[in-house]
Amino acid sequence: MEAIPLTCLLPQGFDPKQHKVHFAVWSQIKHPIDVLATNHEEWQEWNSWRSVKNDFNREFIFSMAQDKHDATLWLFGGIWEVLERRSEQQAHSYTVALREDLLGPFIRRLWVRQKRSGRNIRQKMETALPAMTVSSILEEPFAGDPFPGHDRINHSLADLQAVVTQARADWRIALESMKGVYVIHDKQTGQRYVGSAYGDTGIWQRWTRRPMRPRCTVATPD
Repeated sequence: MEAIPLTCLLPQGFDPKQHKVHFAVWSQIKHPIDVLATNHEEWQEWNSWRSVKNDFNREFIFSMAQDKHDATLWLFGGIWEVLERRSEQQAHSYTVALREDLLGPFIRRLWVRQKRSGRNIRQKMETALPAMTVSSILEEPFAGDPFPGHDRINHSLADLQAVVTQARADWRIALESMKGVYVIHDKQTGQRYVGSAYGDTGIWQRWTRRPMRPRCTVATPD
C-alpha cells in the first residue's frame, strides 16, 4: 500500500520554510516519547533548548519524539512558535509557545514515518518533509507503552519512572495484584538489588512509595 505523504495533512498555506523540524531523540537519560506522553512542561523545555548553534532560527518548530522501539517512527509533539531567542548556549534560550490552532488535534496521536539522515536532530522542514509520511493516527492521545504482561517486565529505570509518574491504570491494576520478589539490575556496576512486596497493593505500592535508585537502570520482577 502506498504511503500517505505528510503534506496531505498539513493545513492550507503551510510554509515549510517557516519551520524547523525537531527530531527529539534519547537524551541518554530520558526518552522523548515518555516526556511527551507525561509532562507538557518538560516537553516544552525540550523544544526550548539551544545547543551551540542557533538551530531554531525560524518562526516555528515542528516537534516529534522518536519511538523507543523503531528509530524511523516519530510521534507528533505539536508546532511551537518561537517568541524569543537568547544567545546563551547549552541552555533553555528559546521562549516557545504551543500553537494549538496548528494541527492541535494530532498532538500525541499522529505517528510519522521518517528515516532521519545524518546526526542532525534539527533540520530545515523543506529538506525533511518530502520523506515524511503518515504511519497512523491514534484514536486517543498516546499515553505510554501498555502493560506488557507480568512475565515481560524488563524495563529501564526511566521507563518505570514514567509509568509511576503517569499512574497508568493498566500498569497499576496489574502490579497492585502482583506480590513477590523483584530484581533491579545496575548496568554500571553489575550489582543487583532484590526487593519484595507482599502488601495489599503489591509491587505497585512498593515502587510508588519509595523512589527507585537513579543508578538502577533495569528492573525485572521474578
